[in-house]
Amino acid sequence: MIKSPGDHIESFINAGADIITIHAEAEIHLERLVRKIKSYKNNTKKIIQVGASIVPSTSPSVLEYIIDELDIVLIMTVNPGFGGQEFIHSQLSKISTVRKMIQDRNLKTQVSVDGGVNFSNAADIIKAGANILVAGSAIFKAEDMKKAVNDLKNLSL
Repeated sequence: MIKSPGDHIESFINAGADIITIHAEAEIHLERLVRKIKSYKNNTKKIIQVGASIVPSTSPSVLEYIIDELDIVLIMTVNPGFGGQEFIHSQLSKISTVRKMIQDRNLKTQVSVDGGVNFSNAADIIKAGANILVAGSAIFKAEDMKKAVNDLKNLSL
């Protein structure tokens, strides 16, 4: 999470970014910045995908007027700052709310979840509506990282 993300967009694009996710809390004019990002192409001439991220204390209602423009919604299930935090279970209902918002509008927007994702909660997160899981500590603290990645990928619901 950075302050004034609009000041850094061109640097990310010039570095070859394919996806740029903006924290809704860090940008006053989120819709304007999302549209600006979508107007760029990266160095391989691909249109940049755009996401919006919301922290645990932010209501999903902030996405209501922008979700049609988004490729990804990233739901933070911990407060940003450091790895290894415990998943905040109240965020499962937020995941479901965002998924319903997407389905009600017949969008293809992906729902990503970052924070405290591990083997004990991944199935619940997917059932709530996420289709991208960001797992840090669950992978990097595993004895066999490759096995941990494959186990998460092959999680059966």
